[in-house]
Amino acid sequence: KVDHTPFHDACVRDSCACDTGGDCECFCTAVAAYAQACNKAGACIKWRTPDICPLFCDFYKPIGECEWHYNPCGYPCMKTCKNPSGKCSSQIPALEGN
Repeated sequence: KVDHTPFHDACVRDSCACDTGGDCECFCTAVAAYAQACNKAGACIKWRTPDICPLFCDFYKPIGECEWHYNPCGYPCMKTCKNPSGKCSSQIPALEGN
């Protein structure tokens, strides 16, 4: 459903030209953009690992020691002061994070 070509091209271009945070930071941003496009198309991709673009709190803390845990396709609507029910439109795609 998602053409990988523009994402691949952007990943190569961004990783080669990256001068902030090292090549990995730009690589992770490019892969996250592709994963989000896939998510919008209905395909959830769990792509982060302890070796590839890790989220340290999640990978190195057992459940219960860290309030936040990585979810590749988390619910986009959180309970907030402005949205106490935590509900929103079903048209909003799931988001990486939690």
